[in-house]
Amino acid sequence: QRYLAHIITERRLKTLALKSLPKELDAWSASLPKEQWVKPSEELLTLNQQLTRAYERGLRFTEMGPVSQWQPNRQEKQRSKGGRGRHKSGTLL
Repeated sequence: QRYLAHIITERRLKTLALKSLPKELDAWSASLPKEQWVKPSEELLTLNQQLTRAYERGLRFTEMGPVSQWQPNRQEKQRSKGGRGRHKSGTLL
């Protein structure tokens, strides 16, 4: 059995609150047309394929290790980074 105040509050949330949104916010939150969607990069598509194959082999996400190891240009990125950040030579500081 619910209290009358709960029923009134639920009604306000469902009807009155939705009507009070500004028109700008409603327009901003509208979905983009498919022509404006960003296409996934080749690197992302390749990584998704590798992860799909790993799942098919029975690997779980927790057993895969860092996903950065799966990226093809990992060595180049590490060299260009020059040891900045928390990770140095593949180990935590």
